[in-house]
Amino acid sequence: MEFMGIINATPDSFHPASRVSGTEQALEMAKRHIEEGATILDIGGESSRPGAEPVTPEEECRRVVPIIKALRAQYPDIKLSVDTYHAYTAEQVILAGADIINDISAMTFDPDMVNVIAKYQRTVVLMHVNGRPDHMQDHPTYDNVVQEVYDFLEERIAFAEAHGIHDIIIDIGIGFGKTKEHCLTLLNHLDAFDSLHRPHLLAVSRKSCLDHTLEGTVYWSLEAAKHGIQMARVHDVAPNKKAVDDWMNRDKDVVLAIGSNLGDRHANIRAGIDALSALGTVTAVSSLLETAPYGVTDQPEFVNGAVLLKTKLTPQALLAALKTIETEQGRVPSFRWGPRALDLDIIYYEDLILQTETLTIPHVDRCNRSFVLDPIAELIPDFVDPQLQKTVSTLQKECNS
Repeated sequence: MEFMGIINATPDSFHPASRVSGTEQALEMAKRHIEEGATILDIGGESSRPGAEPVTPEEECRRVVPIIKALRAQYPDIKLSVDTYHAYTAEQVILAGADIINDISAMTFDPDMVNVIAKYQRTVVLMHVNGRPDHMQDHPTYDNVVQEVYDFLEERIAFAEAHGIHDIIIDIGIGFGKTKEHCLTLLNHLDAFDSLHRPHLLAVSRKSCLDHTLEGTVYWSLEAAKHGIQMARVHDVAPNKKAVDDWMNRDKDVVLAIGSNLGDRHANIRAGIDALSALGTVTAVSSLLETAPYGVTDQPEFVNGAVLLKTKLTPQALLAALKTIETEQGRVPSFRWGPRALDLDIIYYEDLILQTETLTIPHVDRCNRSFVLDPIAELIPDFVDPQLQKTVSTLQKECNS
Protein backbone atom coordinates (compact mmCIF):
# COMPACT_ATOMS: atom_id res chain seq x y z
CA MET A 1 0.00 0.00 0.00
CA GLU A 2 1.18 3.51 -0.84
CA PHE A 3 0.69 6.36 1.58
CA MET A 4 -0.20 9.89 0.48
CA GLY A 5 0.88 12.50 3.02
CA ILE A 6 -1.38 15.54 3.37
CA ILE A 7 -0.07 19.13 3.23
CA ASN A 8 -2.67 21.89 3.47
CA ALA A 9 -1.57 25.35 2.42
CA THR A 10 -4.74 26.74 3.96
CA PRO A 11 -5.70 28.58 7.13
CA ASP A 12 -8.92 26.62 7.67
CA SER A 13 -8.46 22.92 6.90
CA PHE A 14 -10.23 20.82 9.54
CA HIS A 15 -7.06 19.25 10.99
CA PRO A 16 -4.84 22.10 12.22
CA ALA A 17 -1.67 19.98 12.29
CA SER A 18 -1.86 19.56 8.51
CA ARG A 19 -1.75 23.30 7.82
CA VAL A 20 1.31 25.14 6.55
CA SER A 21 1.84 28.81 5.85
CA GLY A 22 4.38 29.11 3.10
CA THR A 23 6.95 27.07 1.28
CA GLU A 24 9.40 26.58 4.15
CA GLN A 25 6.82 24.93 6.41
CA ALA A 26 5.59 22.83 3.48
CA LEU A 27 9.11 21.54 2.85
CA GLU A 28 9.48 20.64 6.53
CA MET A 29 6.20 18.74 6.53
CA ALA A 30 7.07 17.04 3.25
CA LYS A 31 10.41 15.91 4.68
CA ARG A 32 8.66 14.35 7.67
CA HIS A 33 6.05 12.59 5.51
CA ILE A 34 8.72 11.17 3.20
CA GLU A 35 10.92 10.02 6.06
CA GLU A 36 7.89 8.25 7.54
CA GLY A 37 7.24 6.42 4.28
CA ALA A 38 4.97 8.55 2.09
CA THR A 39 5.49 8.02 -1.64
CA ILE A 40 2.93 10.66 -2.65
CA LEU A 41 2.38 14.16 -1.27
CA ASP A 42 -1.05 15.75 -1.64
CA ILE A 43 -1.01 19.54 -1.48
CA GLY A 44 -4.20 21.56 -1.12
CA GLY A 45 -4.78 25.29 -1.38
CA GLU A 46 -8.49 25.36 -0.57
CA SER A 47 -10.21 23.64 2.33
CA SER A 48 -12.95 21.24 1.28
CA ARG A 49 -14.18 20.58 4.81
CA PRO A 50 -17.97 20.76 5.24
CA GLY A 51 -19.09 24.39 5.22
CA ALA A 52 -15.78 25.71 3.89
CA GLU A 53 -15.80 28.96 1.95
CA PRO A 54 -14.45 28.63 -1.62
CA VAL A 55 -11.37 30.54 -2.76
CA THR A 56 -10.54 31.80 -6.24
CA PRO A 57 -8.24 29.80 -8.50
CA GLU A 58 -5.80 32.70 -8.39
CA GLU A 59 -5.58 32.57 -4.59
CA GLU A 60 -5.31 28.80 -4.70
CA CYS A 61 -2.38 29.06 -7.12
CA ARG A 62 -0.71 31.73 -4.98
CA ARG A 63 -0.76 29.27 -2.09
CA VAL A 64 0.17 26.10 -3.93
CA VAL A 65 2.32 26.77 -7.02
CA PRO A 66 5.46 27.90 -5.14
CA ILE A 67 5.20 24.80 -2.93
CA ILE A 68 4.95 22.49 -5.93
CA LYS A 69 7.99 24.13 -7.55
CA ALA A 70 10.01 23.82 -4.34
CA LEU A 71 8.98 20.22 -3.73
CA ARG A 72 9.76 19.22 -7.30
CA ALA A 73 13.22 20.75 -7.02
CA GLN A 74 13.89 19.19 -3.61
CA TYR A 75 12.33 15.79 -4.33
CA PRO A 76 12.50 15.05 -8.07
CA ASP A 77 11.30 11.45 -7.66
CA ILE A 78 8.38 11.90 -5.26
CA LYS A 79 4.87 11.88 -6.73
CA LEU A 80 3.12 15.20 -6.23
CA SER A 81 -0.66 15.48 -6.10
CA VAL A 82 -2.69 18.66 -5.93
CA ASP A 83 -6.14 18.71 -4.38
CA THR A 84 -8.13 21.02 -6.66
CA TYR A 85 -11.31 21.12 -8.72
CA HIS A 86 -10.29 24.23 -10.70
CA ALA A 87 -8.99 23.66 -14.23
CA TYR A 88 -6.90 26.84 -14.10
CA THR A 89 -5.16 25.69 -10.91
CA ALA A 90 -4.68 22.21 -12.33
CA GLU A 91 -2.87 23.55 -15.38
CA GLN A 92 -0.63 25.85 -13.34
CA VAL A 93 0.41 23.12 -10.90
CA ILE A 94 1.02 20.65 -13.71
CA LEU A 95 3.34 23.19 -15.34
CA ALA A 96 5.04 23.56 -11.94
CA GLY A 97 5.64 19.79 -11.70
CA ALA A 98 2.52 18.08 -10.31
CA ASP A 99 1.89 14.47 -11.34
CA ILE A 100 -1.66 13.95 -10.05
CA ILE A 101 -4.78 16.08 -9.91
CA ASN A 102 -6.97 15.07 -6.97
CA ASP A 103 -10.40 16.42 -7.94
CA ILE A 104 -13.06 16.08 -5.24
CA SER A 105 -15.73 16.63 -7.88
CA ALA A 106 -14.51 13.98 -10.34
CA MET A 107 -14.27 16.75 -12.98
CA THR A 108 -17.88 17.91 -12.52
CA PHE A 109 -17.39 21.34 -10.88
CA ASP A 110 -15.25 22.82 -13.68
CA PRO A 111 -16.13 21.67 -17.21
CA ASP A 112 -12.64 22.52 -18.49
CA MET A 113 -10.89 20.18 -16.05
CA VAL A 114 -11.22 17.20 -18.38
CA ASN A 115 -9.47 19.12 -21.16
CA VAL A 116 -6.54 20.02 -18.90
CA ILE A 117 -6.07 16.45 -17.70
CA ALA A 118 -6.31 15.11 -21.25
CA LYS A 119 -3.94 17.74 -22.63
CA TYR A 120 -1.17 16.95 -20.16
CA GLN A 121 -2.03 13.26 -19.66
CA ARG A 122 -1.80 13.42 -15.90
CA THR A 123 -3.23 10.99 -13.38
CA VAL A 124 -6.61 12.07 -12.02
CA VAL A 125 -8.33 11.08 -8.80
CA LEU A 126 -12.08 10.88 -9.38
CA MET A 127 -13.90 11.33 -6.08
CA HIS A 128 -17.60 11.06 -5.34
CA VAL A 129 -19.19 14.14 -3.81
CA ASN A 130 -22.83 15.01 -3.21
CA GLY A 131 -23.07 18.80 -3.41
CA ARG A 132 -20.38 21.44 -2.95
CA PRO A 133 -18.35 21.74 0.26
CA ASP A 134 -20.26 24.79 1.51
CA HIS A 135 -23.59 22.91 1.59
CA MET A 136 -22.85 19.20 1.00
CA GLN A 137 -23.73 18.23 4.56
CA ASP A 138 -27.19 19.80 4.40
CA HIS A 139 -29.30 16.64 4.78
CA PRO A 140 -27.54 14.30 2.33
CA THR A 141 -29.82 11.43 1.31
CA TYR A 142 -29.40 8.22 -0.67
CA ASP A 143 -31.64 5.27 -1.46
CA ASN A 144 -28.57 3.00 -1.65
CA VAL A 145 -25.35 4.83 -0.92
CA VAL A 146 -23.04 2.04 -2.11
CA GLN A 147 -24.82 1.60 -5.44
CA GLU A 148 -25.16 5.32 -6.06
CA VAL A 149 -21.50 6.04 -5.36
CA TYR A 150 -20.55 3.08 -7.56
CA ASP A 151 -22.76 4.29 -10.43
CA PHE A 152 -21.35 7.82 -10.18
CA LEU A 153 -17.74 6.61 -10.29
CA GLU A 154 -18.50 4.22 -13.14
CA GLU A 155 -19.99 7.08 -15.16
CA ARG A 156 -17.07 9.41 -14.41
CA ILE A 157 -14.54 6.73 -15.43
CA ALA A 158 -16.39 6.30 -18.73
CA PHE A 159 -16.44 10.09 -19.20
CA ALA A 160 -12.70 10.36 -18.57
CA GLU A 161 -11.89 7.48 -20.90
CA ALA A 162 -14.05 8.98 -23.64
CA HIS A 163 -11.78 12.05 -23.46
CA GLY A 164 -8.57 10.03 -23.67
CA ILE A 165 -7.82 9.87 -19.94
CA HIS A 166 -6.90 6.41 -18.73
CA ASP A 167 -4.67 6.92 -15.66
CA ILE A 168 -7.50 7.04 -13.15
CA ILE A 169 -7.72 6.56 -9.38
CA ILE A 170 -11.07 6.33 -7.57
CA ASP A 171 -12.07 7.74 -4.19
CA ILE A 172 -15.47 6.96 -2.63
CA GLY A 173 -15.55 10.38 -0.96
CA ILE A 174 -15.84 9.63 2.74
CA GLY A 175 -17.29 12.70 4.47
CA PHE A 176 -18.31 14.49 1.28
CA GLY A 177 -22.09 14.83 1.22
CA LYS A 178 -22.61 11.82 3.47
CA THR A 179 -23.77 11.23 7.01
CA LYS A 180 -21.74 9.18 9.46
CA GLU A 181 -24.01 6.22 8.69
CA HIS A 182 -23.43 6.63 4.94
CA CYS A 183 -19.66 6.74 5.48
CA LEU A 184 -19.58 3.63 7.66
CA THR A 185 -21.77 1.78 5.17
CA LEU A 186 -19.30 2.59 2.41
CA LEU A 187 -16.34 1.59 4.56
CA ASN A 188 -17.99 -1.73 5.29
CA HIS A 189 -18.49 -2.35 1.56
CA LEU A 190 -15.04 -1.46 0.20
CA ASP A 191 -15.02 -4.63 -1.92
CA ALA A 192 -18.00 -3.36 -3.92
CA PHE A 193 -15.72 -1.00 -5.84
CA ASP A 194 -13.22 -3.66 -6.88
CA SER A 195 -15.11 -4.30 -10.11
CA LEU A 196 -14.42 -0.74 -11.30
CA HIS A 197 -10.89 -2.04 -12.00
CA ARG A 198 -9.14 1.13 -10.91
CA PRO A 199 -6.66 1.85 -8.10
CA HIS A 200 -8.60 2.88 -5.02
CA LEU A 201 -7.54 5.75 -2.75
CA LEU A 202 -9.00 5.63 0.74
CA ALA A 203 -9.20 9.16 2.14
CA VAL A 204 -10.65 8.78 5.61
CA SER A 205 -7.96 10.34 7.78
CA ARG A 206 -9.28 11.86 11.03
CA LYS A 207 -12.71 12.49 9.53
CA SER A 208 -15.80 13.03 11.62
CA CYS A 209 -17.23 9.57 10.93
CA LEU A 210 -14.22 8.29 12.89
CA ASP A 211 -14.65 11.00 15.53
CA HIS A 212 -11.49 12.64 14.12
CA THR A 213 -9.31 10.02 15.83
CA LEU A 214 -5.94 8.66 14.76
CA GLU A 215 -7.00 5.23 16.05
CA GLY A 216 -9.96 5.12 13.66
CA THR A 217 -7.76 6.16 10.76
CA VAL A 218 -5.18 3.46 11.49
CA TYR A 219 -7.92 0.84 11.78
CA TRP A 220 -9.31 1.66 8.35
CA SER A 221 -5.88 1.91 6.74
CA LEU A 222 -5.27 -1.64 7.93
CA GLU A 223 -8.69 -2.81 6.74
CA ALA A 224 -8.02 -1.18 3.37
CA ALA A 225 -4.75 -3.09 3.05
CA LYS A 226 -6.49 -6.36 3.87
CA HIS A 227 -9.02 -5.66 1.14
CA GLY A 228 -6.39 -4.91 -1.48
CA ILE A 229 -6.86 -1.13 -1.64
CA GLN A 230 -3.75 0.43 -3.10
CA MET A 231 -3.46 3.87 -1.45
CA ALA A 232 -4.37 5.73 1.71
CA ARG A 233 -4.38 9.51 2.12
CA VAL A 234 -3.40 10.33 5.71
CA HIS A 235 -2.31 13.14 7.99
CA ASP A 236 -0.09 10.83 10.08
CA VAL A 237 2.00 8.60 7.84
CA ALA A 238 4.13 6.79 10.44
CA PRO A 239 1.45 5.06 12.57
CA ASN A 240 -0.66 4.12 9.56
CA LYS A 241 2.29 2.69 7.65
CA LYS A 242 3.55 0.82 10.71
CA ALA A 243 0.18 -0.89 11.22
CA VAL A 244 0.03 -1.97 7.59
CA ASP A 245 3.68 -3.04 7.46
CA ASP A 246 3.31 -5.04 10.67
CA TRP A 247 0.34 -6.89 9.20
CA MET A 248 2.04 -7.44 5.85
CA ASN A 249 5.17 -8.83 7.52
CA ARG A 250 3.57 -11.24 9.97
CA ASP A 251 2.35 -14.75 9.27
CA LYS A 252 -1.39 -15.05 8.70
CA ASP A 253 -3.28 -18.28 9.41
CA VAL A 254 -5.05 -19.58 6.32
CA VAL A 255 -7.27 -22.61 5.82
CA LEU A 256 -7.14 -24.22 2.37
CA ALA A 257 -9.17 -26.99 0.80
CA ILE A 258 -7.23 -29.29 -1.50
CA GLY A 259 -8.58 -31.85 -3.94
CA SER A 260 -7.85 -33.92 -7.06
CA ASN A 261 -9.77 -36.30 -9.33
CA LEU A 262 -7.45 -36.78 -12.31
CA GLY A 263 -4.34 -38.93 -12.65
CA ASP A 264 -2.61 -40.07 -9.50
CA ARG A 265 -4.78 -38.10 -7.12
CA HIS A 266 -2.75 -38.72 -3.95
CA ALA A 267 0.48 -37.86 -5.74
CA ASN A 268 -1.09 -34.65 -7.04
CA ILE A 269 -2.10 -33.66 -3.53
CA ARG A 270 1.32 -34.47 -2.10
CA ALA A 271 2.92 -32.34 -4.82
CA GLY A 272 0.48 -29.52 -4.11
CA ILE A 273 1.28 -29.58 -0.40
CA ASP A 274 5.00 -29.55 -1.15
CA ALA A 275 4.47 -26.52 -3.40
CA LEU A 276 2.53 -24.73 -0.66
CA SER A 277 5.65 -24.84 1.50
CA ALA A 278 7.18 -22.21 -0.78
CA LEU A 279 4.38 -19.81 0.22
CA GLY A 280 4.93 -20.13 3.97
CA THR A 281 4.71 -22.91 6.53
CA VAL A 282 2.30 -25.83 6.25
CA THR A 283 1.36 -26.47 9.88
CA ALA A 284 -1.19 -29.27 9.50
CA VAL A 285 -2.78 -31.53 6.89
CA SER A 286 -6.05 -33.37 7.45
CA SER A 287 -6.89 -36.94 6.60
CA LEU A 288 -7.74 -37.42 2.93
CA LEU A 289 -11.27 -38.40 1.99
CA GLU A 290 -12.59 -40.20 -1.07
CA THR A 291 -15.64 -38.19 -2.10
CA ALA A 292 -18.24 -38.07 -4.84
CA PRO A 293 -17.94 -35.18 -7.31
CA TYR A 294 -19.91 -32.03 -6.50
CA GLY A 295 -22.04 -30.15 -8.99
CA VAL A 296 -21.19 -32.25 -12.05
CA THR A 297 -21.45 -35.94 -11.13
CA ASP A 298 -20.31 -37.53 -14.41
CA GLN A 299 -16.59 -37.54 -13.59
CA PRO A 300 -14.12 -39.50 -11.41
CA GLU A 301 -14.32 -39.37 -7.63
CA PHE A 302 -12.20 -36.86 -5.76
CA VAL A 303 -9.67 -37.11 -3.00
CA ASN A 304 -10.16 -34.09 -0.70
CA GLY A 305 -8.53 -32.67 2.39
CA ALA A 306 -7.64 -29.48 4.24
CA VAL A 307 -4.34 -27.72 4.84
CA LEU A 308 -3.41 -25.13 7.45
CA LEU A 309 -0.90 -22.61 6.12
CA LYS A 310 0.95 -19.73 7.72
CA THR A 311 1.83 -17.16 5.07
CA LYS A 312 2.81 -13.52 4.73
CA LEU A 313 1.00 -13.24 1.39
CA THR A 314 -2.05 -11.02 1.08
CA PRO A 315 -5.28 -12.74 0.06
CA GLN A 316 -4.92 -11.47 -3.50
CA ALA A 317 -1.29 -12.57 -3.78
CA LEU A 318 -2.11 -15.93 -2.23
CA LEU A 319 -4.88 -16.55 -4.75
CA ALA A 320 -2.49 -15.84 -7.62
CA ALA A 321 0.12 -18.17 -6.12
CA LEU A 322 -2.44 -20.97 -5.70
CA LYS A 323 -3.51 -20.66 -9.31
CA THR A 324 0.13 -20.95 -10.37
CA ILE A 325 0.55 -24.12 -8.30
CA GLU A 326 -2.60 -25.62 -9.83
CA THR A 327 -1.31 -24.93 -13.33
CA GLU A 328 2.14 -26.31 -12.55
CA GLN A 329 0.52 -29.50 -11.26
CA GLY A 330 -1.36 -30.00 -14.50
CA ARG A 331 -4.69 -28.25 -14.03
CA VAL A 332 -6.13 -27.00 -17.32
CA PRO A 333 -9.08 -24.65 -17.86
CA SER A 334 -12.38 -26.49 -17.65
CA PHE A 335 -16.06 -25.90 -16.97
CA ARG A 336 -17.37 -25.07 -13.49
CA TRP A 337 -17.10 -28.04 -11.11
CA GLY A 338 -15.23 -29.93 -13.83
CA PRO A 339 -12.43 -32.47 -13.33
CA ARG A 340 -9.04 -31.19 -12.24
CA ALA A 341 -5.62 -32.53 -11.44
CA LEU A 342 -5.36 -30.19 -8.45
CA ASP A 343 -7.80 -27.82 -6.80
CA LEU A 344 -6.76 -25.32 -4.12
CA ASP A 345 -9.33 -23.02 -2.48
CA ILE A 346 -8.98 -20.42 0.25
CA ILE A 347 -11.70 -21.25 2.80
CA TYR A 348 -10.65 -18.95 5.66
CA TYR A 349 -8.02 -16.21 5.94
CA GLU A 350 -7.91 -15.42 9.65
CA ASP A 351 -11.16 -13.60 10.42
CA LEU A 352 -11.26 -11.70 7.12
CA ILE A 353 -14.53 -11.23 5.26
CA LEU A 354 -13.81 -10.37 1.63
CA GLN A 355 -16.03 -10.32 -1.44
CA THR A 356 -14.55 -9.16 -4.73
CA GLU A 357 -15.04 -10.17 -8.33
CA THR A 358 -12.30 -12.76 -8.10
CA LEU A 359 -12.18 -13.80 -4.46
CA THR A 360 -14.72 -14.46 -1.71
CA ILE A 361 -13.54 -15.24 1.84
CA PRO A 362 -14.87 -17.21 3.67
CA HIS A 363 -15.46 -19.48 0.68
CA VAL A 364 -19.02 -19.03 -0.51
CA ASP A 365 -19.79 -22.76 -0.76
CA ARG A 366 -18.08 -23.93 2.42
CA CYS A 367 -21.31 -24.81 4.23
CA ASN A 368 -22.66 -26.84 1.31
CA ARG A 369 -19.76 -29.27 1.18
CA SER A 370 -19.10 -31.85 3.86
CA PHE A 371 -15.89 -32.79 2.03
CA VAL A 372 -14.67 -29.28 2.88
CA LEU A 373 -16.01 -28.99 6.43
CA ASP A 374 -15.13 -32.51 7.59
CA PRO A 375 -11.36 -32.12 7.03
CA ILE A 376 -11.37 -28.60 8.47
CA ALA A 377 -13.30 -29.74 11.54
CA GLU A 378 -10.67 -32.43 12.05
CA LEU A 379 -7.99 -29.71 12.27
CA ILE A 380 -9.70 -26.70 13.89
CA PRO A 381 -13.12 -27.71 15.25
CA ASP A 382 -13.41 -24.65 17.51
CA PHE A 383 -12.56 -22.03 14.89
CA VAL A 384 -15.42 -19.53 14.67
CA ASP A 385 -16.61 -18.70 11.17
CA PRO A 386 -16.27 -14.88 11.00
CA GLN A 387 -19.39 -14.49 8.89
CA LEU A 388 -21.78 -16.99 10.47
CA GLN A 389 -20.42 -16.75 14.02
CA LYS A 390 -20.57 -20.52 14.48
CA THR A 391 -17.76 -22.97 15.11
CA VAL A 392 -16.59 -25.19 12.28
CA SER A 393 -17.74 -28.24 14.20
CA THR A 394 -21.24 -26.76 14.48
CA LEU A 395 -21.30 -26.00 10.76
CA GLN A 396 -20.07 -29.53 10.06
CA LYS A 397 -22.95 -31.03 12.04
CA GLU A 398 -25.47 -28.80 10.28
CA CYS A 399 -24.05 -29.69 6.87
CA ASN A 400 -24.15 -33.43 7.59
CA SER A 401 -27.60 -33.43 9.19
